[in-house]
Amino acid sequence: MRVYAVCGVMGNVCKVFDESPERDLISWTTLIQAFLKMGFPKEAVSAFFFFSMCGAGLSPDRMTFVVVLSACRKLGDLSLGREMHSCMDHYGISVDSDVFLGNVLVDMYLKCGQATLACEQ
Repeated sequence: MRVYAVCGVMGNVCKVFDESPERDLISWTTLIQAFLKMGFPKEAVSAFFFFSMCGAGLSPDRMTFVVVLSACRKLGDLSLGREMHSCMDHYGISVDSDVFLGNVLVDMYLKCGQATLACEQ
C-alpha cells in the first residue's frame, strides 16, 4: 500500500486495502495518510472515523493522530480538530511526552486561527 501511496496511485492503495484479509493499524494509517497525501483531507478524516467504528478492536496510535490532525489542519476545520484532540484523550494519547505530535497539534490550532489554543498545548 505504501509504495502505491508514494507513487500517487490511490486506486491501487484502495484496492490492496479492500482485498486485505486482515487490516491492522498500519494498513489503516497508511490508507488515511494516502488520502491526505493525494490531496483528499476530507476522505482521510472519513477513513479515520470509519476506522474508529469498524477497526476490529484496533485503537489509533500517535502516528494515526499525526495524520488525521494534519488533515484537519489542511481543511482549516477547528471543530473537527478539537474533536480529534478530544479523541486523543479518549485513547490515552498525550502530547506531553511526544514533541512531534505536540507540534502537529499546535500547527493545526494555528492554521485554524486559534493562537490561544495553540499556546495552551
